[in-house]
Amino acid sequence: MTMPISKIENALYQVINQAGTNGQVIIERPNAPRPKLPYTAVKFSSATAEQFDWTVFDKQKNETAWYGFRELIFSINCYGDNAFEEACSLNSRLAWQKHRDLLRSIVSASIMSKGLVRDLSLLMSDSFEKRASFDIFILANLEDGSSVELSSDYFDKVSPIDWINSP
Repeated sequence: MTMPISKIENALYQVINQAGTNGQVIIERPNAPRPKLPYTAVKFSSATAEQFDWTVFDKQKNETAWYGFRELIFSINCYGDNAFEEACSLNSRLAWQKHRDLLRSIVSASIMSKGLVRDLSLLMSDSFEKRASFDIFILANLEDGSSVELSSDYFDKVSPIDWINSP
């Protein structure tokens, strides 16, 4: 069974909630209402191509089990008067072992690296809104071998005249 990205997103939400000081952490969704400032948002950005890193063929069952890791990128966006300070603090706190251990205890994933904090403050309507953002690169085990497919291309022996297919 594959581990959905939403499970990793929820685990990262818990880690950010523990490591941050804003008090409010949300999972950012398009066109969703925004909470009162200050808050921190977790947003899934991208993943490596959905390809399986390795497979194991079970000759008795005629099945191929999939295993593999994926690199996922999440954006951490901080909003409010302390946005840049919160993002810098959060960026460094995510290197703490207790936060890395918390992530690993929830899902089979680890923080590979973190990007630099960017100040993205901008003018909103008639006021200036402070914003800051950085990316987190996570290595996650999305396939654990429980996803299988029947292998129809297994052959016991091949000869120029006939092919004998037997699982």
